[in-house]
Amino acid sequence: MLGLSTFAERVARQQPDWLQRALAGEAFNQPVDPVRLRDELAAIADAVDTPEELHRGLRRLRNRIQFTIVSRHLTRRAPLEETIATLSTLADAAIDAALTCLTAWAEAKSGVPRNAAGERQRLTVLALGKLGASELNLSSDVDVIFVYGASGKTDQGLTNEQFFLRLGQQLIAALDRLTEDGFVFRTDLRLRPFGASGPLVIHGEAFADYYLNHGRDWERYALQKARACAGDRAFGERLLDDLRFFVYRRYVDFGMLEALRTMKASIQREHGDAADIKLGPGGIRDVEFTVQALQLIWGGREPVLQTGVLTQALTGLTELGLFDTDAADELRRAYRQLRDVEHSLQAIDDQQTQRLPADDEARLRIALSLGYTDLEAFDQALAAERATVSRHFAELIALPEVVDVAVGAPAEVAASPSTTAGAEANPTHPAALSAAGFNDPEGTADALAKLSRARDRNHVDAVGRERLNTLLPIVLELAPRLSTVLDQRLARDDASPGLLSALCGSADLPDRAVQRVVPILMAVLRRSAYLALLLENTTALRRLLLCCAASRWLAERLAQRPALLDALLDERQQGVLPDRAALKEQLAARLTLANGDDERWFAELKAFKEDQQFAAAFGQVRGSLPLMKTSDCLTFLAEAVICAAFERARGEFCSDRGWPFLVLGFGKLGGIELGPESDLDLVFVHDLSADDGPVLQRFCRSLLSIIGTPTAQGPLYEVDTRLRPSGSAGTMVTQIDAFERYQFEQAWTWEHQALIRARPICGDPALAERFQAIRRRVLGQLRDRERLRDDVLTMHRRLRRHGRQSATDIKRASGGIVDIEFLVQHLVLAESHAHPSLLAFPDNVRILEASAAAGVLDAAAAARLTEAYLALRTEGHRAALDLPDAAASAAVLAGYRDRVAALWEERFGVPLDEASRL
Repeated sequence: MLGLSTFAERVARQQPDWLQRALAGEAFNQPVDPVRLRDELAAIADAVDTPEELHRGLRRLRNRIQFTIVSRHLTRRAPLEETIATLSTLADAAIDAALTCLTAWAEAKSGVPRNAAGERQRLTVLALGKLGASELNLSSDVDVIFVYGASGKTDQGLTNEQFFLRLGQQLIAALDRLTEDGFVFRTDLRLRPFGASGPLVIHGEAFADYYLNHGRDWERYALQKARACAGDRAFGERLLDDLRFFVYRRYVDFGMLEALRTMKASIQREHGDAADIKLGPGGIRDVEFTVQALQLIWGGREPVLQTGVLTQALTGLTELGLFDTDAADELRRAYRQLRDVEHSLQAIDDQQTQRLPADDEARLRIALSLGYTDLEAFDQALAAERATVSRHFAELIALPEVVDVAVGAPAEVAASPSTTAGAEANPTHPAALSAAGFNDPEGTADALAKLSRARDRNHVDAVGRERLNTLLPIVLELAPRLSTVLDQRLARDDASPGLLSALCGSADLPDRAVQRVVPILMAVLRRSAYLALLLENTTALRRLLLCCAASRWLAERLAQRPALLDALLDERQQGVLPDRAALKEQLAARLTLANGDDERWFAELKAFKEDQQFAAAFGQVRGSLPLMKTSDCLTFLAEAVICAAFERARGEFCSDRGWPFLVLGFGKLGGIELGPESDLDLVFVHDLSADDGPVLQRFCRSLLSIIGTPTAQGPLYEVDTRLRPSGSAGTMVTQIDAFERYQFEQAWTWEHQALIRARPICGDPALAERFQAIRRRVLGQLRDRERLRDDVLTMHRRLRRHGRQSATDIKRASGGIVDIEFLVQHLVLAESHAHPSLLAFPDNVRILEASAAAGVLDAAAAARLTEAYLALRTEGHRAALDLPDAAASAAVLAGYRDRVAALWEERFGVPLDEASRL
């Protein structure tokens, strides 16, 4: 070991007695005990009386621990993880011990620093870089920032700023000053707000304000590894948590790649030395850049990536499917090799160097320390690992296009502005647009003119203008080609057409795509990272244009909330949506981010609902989600939101006792048939005493306020509670016994029709079972068939007379959705007394299946009715997601009206159209 490390030899000469004791006790055969290390440092801080004694004690202990770490590394007893963990523990403990000692001396001299409320203020040391990630190397400096709680004064009148500035200067001297015993850690504070020109210490409010108002991309990169390492750690972690959304954007942030290229180019200009294993090609920094860039891109969406530890982040990326497993293994192996080489370099003389020596003998020292028997084998192995790193880094920052899984065609290289839309001087002029393949050139030119005016406003920065100027010609190049791309996709055997099929042969496809995407581009001009996302990924851009052309609903949601653009890129979310349990689990995890903040809690709830609703609609548009799956997902999402709101309200009003309360879903929610724009039919029942009436009313108001409070983009859901007993004239919440009496003694037949599609959504499980039993008894009664027929026809006639419908209204027109629902409801009320299986499910499709299985309805007739019902609902979804199309609706109705009418006449004995006039 002494032959490989001049530093080790120097420490051995300085502290021979310690070395003899350590050897006799076989101290180097075991890792450094972190508890004992902290105790030794604390003992030094307690025992000293002067700064000089503190400096000497810290340095001599540091050298002993460093000797142990070097020994275990050079003799290959310690893996990389042990080396960096021990070094990081040493730094944390040394900084904390020194700060504790110096704070006590400063407070004894100048008094305790306090805020305006008289509360004691403490200094917090934030670690960044290698120390922040607990990945310190053998001779690393420590990147730190000094923060204190709040402005104020000490007990003796010194301002807090003055107090903590002196304390910070003393702490730097205790760690960094070079004495005859060396140093503890070189200390670098240049990463603090405003850099070297900024204040040495800063209070918490100013610290947060700096990043939120002045923070730059490289500072996001720096704060990614930040943590509180000494002093008031709890305060420091709260500060950093408040900056989480500065570091990790809520959206998929491909703008980070541009910043990454800039940082990398700057480093290469300054440190292009191939011998530098940190900053040179294929070096440690390239590994860090590769992993950290992916963290910054995806971390806002994937909390598991919000870690400063490189190996943990790499594991998270592979588990999420964002990085190839084999590639991750290669990077992990290369990183370990490079870090081990770095440690062997620094072990030689305790110098902060990552440059391979040119001298063969010096390099042989390193090779031997790593287990190589000759220099040539070491050089070849290191070169191979660096080549691997370079390849993966180049692939990341270039972001090559892949096969477009959304449209089934290889992504094309985007045209440059100079080749777009022919040779016209102005490619957005109507004549140029017409020549390029646009069929509504005037309308498209008007939309582009609005975009140009928005781009040239003062609030749009130069970066946003530049990105838009680069992106727009690509958009105009891609839009006229979308029909060809779409035809290729729909020609695939495994392609489900979805709403995209409606675009086939559409002459206005390019115009619809561009005109609908313009408001989205206008919305993101001031958040131009989204423009970078589209520039970096032509697949996402093409997918955006196609989906906007196919769905007005998607385009409007994207313009309102550009963070939804992430869904266009994340392949994992397309076609595979979370199930009922996973939705509730994911929402619960999302809501924990609020940390007790009511406003943020609601914002997280709304954002989750919008994300999942968009993903379901996007899947149906693309054809990756059939109608039933889409309705399931939208229904389960509503359930998750209602349950979260229920638990929130319950915690406010009744956290100290049981709560026999039940939220019932009726209509589309009860029938698991929600669409993109469906409202929620809710009914509340309880089993509490009359004394609890006021609390119940407040609870219901709180619950409905969460779900239905208007916002700038509308409420979470429109809520309708008129299906409760006695309708709007009845109380908001009904006692379960009263609910049962009402259903048996007062309810109209149409209310029993509504009860067919009722089910518990959340609340007390025992009460839910009781409700289900009441529902089965009420619906399973033996009824007078003539009276039932007349009641159902009467209600059907009222709907036809008072509802607003046209001949193409797929819901209310003859042969439409309402007619099928009335058929099913009559079937249940007439036959379930003899066939209880008809009451097992609240949705029409499964009721029809049960009817066929029970022999109540001919299997072929049930299948025909099911097919008609699903086709009509699909057209309803299409109309909600895009523009209503009377011709399309009429065609669907015409295709199924006769079969619905035939079954209607068979069941009621009256022609369908005649029934409406009775």
